[in-house]
Amino acid sequence: MNNVKDYTLLLRAFGDKLRYLRKKQMLTQEELAGMAGFNRSYYSDIENGKRNISFIGISKLAIALNVEMTELLPTKEEYNKLLDLEARHSQETITYIYDSTVERQFRKT
Repeated sequence: MNNVKDYTLLLRAFGDKLRYLRKKQMLTQEELAGMAGFNRSYYSDIENGKRNISFIGISKLAIALNVEMTELLPTKEEYNKLLDLEARHSQETITYIYDSTVERQFRKT
């Protein structure tokens, strides 16, 4: 990991893992946020990969979910899957933009 995009994806992977564990325990965002001592808005930002979280915050979430801290961390495989999805999405976007540009130019002629 050596650029901002990598860290952004890591935050998303962490949030995805957190969401999975929360839903597995049938908790709402508000319930888990309260159990961990966070407000719901802050928790939502973490789960959506928009905010970084401290080691202490991860510890609070692990205690609230009754799991080991390591269970909250995305595995290398989970992170790599997200990288692959991001790469495919980027390629699809590039292809769409290119095709749209070519189509507009074709209509002009």
